[in-house]
This record gives sequence, C-alpha cells and structure tokens, in this order.
Amino acid sequence: MESIQRIGLREPPTIRIEVNDEGFEIGILVAGLHRVEACKRLNLKTIDCVEFKGSAVDAKLWEIAENLHRAELTVQERSEHIAEWLKLTEEKLAQVGPVSTRGRTEGRGHEGGVRAATRELGIGRTQAQRALKIADIAPEAKKAAATDGLADNQKALLTVARAEPEHQVQAVQQIAARKAQKATDADIVDREVGRLMAAWTAAGHEARRLFLAQVT
Repeated sequence: MESIQRIGLREPPTIRIEVNDEGFEIGILVAGLHRVEACKRLNLKTIDCVEFKGSAVDAKLWEIAENLHRAELTVQERSEHIAEWLKLTEEKLAQVGPVSTRGRTEGRGHEGGVRAATRELGIGRTQAQRALKIADIAPEAKKAAATDGLADNQKALLTVARAEPEHQVQAVQQIAARKAQKATDADIVDREVGRLMAAWTAAGHEARRLFLAQVT
C-alpha cells in the first residue's frame, strides 16, 4: 500500500478475459492478488491490468509458478502446488504430443511433466518427485499434519507418505508423539543443567575445588 501510494501501481495485475453464460466479458485474476487487495484498501475504483492471452491451463500454471516464489508456503503447500503444476503440464504435453527441446524429444505424461518442472520451475528432479509423494498423502493425514505442526517438516511428511493411506493419520500421530517426547526430554535436561549451575554458583571456592578433583 505504501509503495502504491508513493510511486503508483508500477506492475499491474494480470487478468484473463472470459465470456460468461450471459455473453459478457469478465476478468479472471491470474497474478497480482496482493496488489489488487492493496488497491482495494486504498479505495481505488479502477486500476490498469495486463491481459493474458493464453489458455486457462496456461493461466493456472503461471499462478502456481508465482505462488511457489512465496517464502511463507509450508513444505506441504509447496508440494501440492508442484504436484498440480505437474498434472497440468502433463495434460498439455498429452494434448500437443512430444516436442523437441534442445535436441531431445520431450515425452508425454508423467516423465515429461517432471522434466518440464525441473526446467521451468527451476527445481531438481528429486524435489519434484518428493513433492508428488507428499501431495499424494491422504487428505485427513494432511490435516492431522498441519494440526500437529508437521506441515513444514519434509522428513516427517515423506515418512507419512511411505505408509499405506489408511495408516497415514496414525503415522502422523506417532511422529508428533515422538517430537513431543523429545521436547519434554530436552526440557528435563535444561532443568537439570539449571540446578547444577545454581549449585555451582552457590558453592564456595573449597567446595568447587573438591568437586573438580572428584570429577576429573
């Protein structure tokens, strides 16, 4: 909001034009939600926009790619975006058939989608494959992971993904229980260290000397 007030809207949002059932053209936001919200809060009635000429699938791919650059996404959210991007890319590859890329033929389907993701999203093949596994976790297990604070823990999510779908919620609960136990154990150790330090501080010089002689 401060930037728009100071220098104006330098990067207009991007929209795609669709015709509704009544024959009227409507604008579908592709990119720039935060800018639009900022303009609303500034009570701006109209703003410039850039029209996107691609298909609905292309628009969705752009939206996903932009969301992936948001630092606040959890591992679970990022994985779901990557998996959706792969799915849409595979659909596009299936429609247009194999295409030549730098001397190689880009295959159809899943493998072609993974190759396109590593190239166009700038992620590694391993990251794409891990994202697919995490995105495939059962919905109820994803909800449990978010509730138990595991939605941003890739190692935990991959462990859950290896379990059978009907056992994934239980896997989440077991990981969360172990995590809680470790935290409890760490608290106990911290308290014990605190008591030792307090005793050392309260002890006199001779007591400290005798103590060191016994423990060394």
